[in-house]
Amino acid sequence: MHFLQRRFAIAESNSSLWHVALKDSVNNSQPDWPLVSLAFEAKGIYFCDHLTATNEAAIVFRHLIDFLLLTNAKVEIEEL
Repeated sequence: MHFLQRRFAIAESNSSLWHVALKDSVNNSQPDWPLVSLAFEAKGIYFCDHLTATNEAAIVFRHLIDFLLLTNAKVEIEEL
């Protein structure tokens, strides 16, 4: 996911789970991780904001949805 690497600071990643934050919020120090966790599964992408830093998490979510809308015909969002 080159989009994530260009747009966000990455704390940890493996093939299916990424912990990300806005690059602006890092400021040469690691934020309280994880700000947002993204899990990439066969059924879709799972977004977890851990109920912290809701404004920053909303920005991450908006950037992710904007990217997905540029690369897909449609995006479905479900709350679990």
